[in-house]
Amino acid sequence: MIENNFISIQSFYNNSLASFLFSIILLINLILLSRYISDKRFFFKTTSALSEGLIFVFIISIISFFTYYISLIGFNLNLLRFSLITINLILFLILIKKFKKNIFDKNLEITDYIFLFFFLLLAFSPTSDADSLDYHLGYPLEILRNEIFTARYDWYHSRISGIGEFYNLFGLMAGSPIFGQIVNFVSIYYLLLILNEVIKEKKINNLKSRYIIFSTPILIWFVYSQKIQLLPSIVIAMSLLYLLNNKQINFKNYSIFITNLIFVFFSKISFIFPVSILFIYSLRYVYKYKEFYLSLILLSMVFIVPRFYFNYYYFGDI
Repeated sequence: MIENNFISIQSFYNNSLASFLFSIILLINLILLSRYISDKRFFFKTTSALSEGLIFVFIISIISFFTYYISLIGFNLNLLRFSLITINLILFLILIKKFKKNIFDKNLEITDYIFLFFFLLLAFSPTSDADSLDYHLGYPLEILRNEIFTARYDWYHSRISGIGEFYNLFGLMAGSPIFGQIVNFVSIYYLLLILNEVIKEKKINNLKSRYIIFSTPILIWFVYSQKIQLLPSIVIAMSLLYLLNNKQINFKNYSIFITNLIFVFFSKISFIFPVSILFIYSLRYVYKYKEFYLSLILLSMVFIVPRFYFNYYYFGDI
């Protein structure tokens, strides 16, 4: 067992087989759990790629805030890692048994799998970009070593870390040093599924649309890094589609919508404007109903107020 003070990214790659297996399990769990919740139709009346994608983002949001609060309280790394790995293994076995005949989405075509295969190779490549090694992974590693949230006033980049860095921390806790890249890959996966739905509905040239989007060079860099940029960008697109399909809006899925916007808001300051516009626009569908105001108050008390408070407590700024 490696002492906490000596934990580094290299520590995970020294046990590369275990890290690879944990990463595979996390990847499959993310996709199948999102599909399972979507199929139950608890939040949305119909099952679609959009509803599944929004639930995926909701899961990531809950993971991020859960890890953030755990880090504020403090944790025993060995106990927490054992617990997370055990839970992930049990969940993996349950979901594989549930979807053993339908692990892969039947709506995907051969060209989709080709695109996804190459993005998957990038996602499972060792992290090497400067930003990821500096603070997207570096700051979660610092928290991991101390087993509690640590304010580093001498490390400027650590102070610009958002809530997204805490799902990277969750990945490290669960034994995966590339969880951020896995999240970026799954974001691409849901972008592709949603694109398929739009293409079929609008009768757009299928292959041409894929080439236009998936030949964009910056996607390669996003999937290959753990930068918190691709997921929030796709969430903005998902949220807009959700509002345009306003017949599905109800108390349950609006709570998911707001939670996802809060996650994006705290991920990167540059997203404050699109998040604000989407939130204000959404009010036209919900302002008449009291339960929606209750949802806003509860979510603010659970996610927004504590985040602002602890930012001010540690850094003197919200």
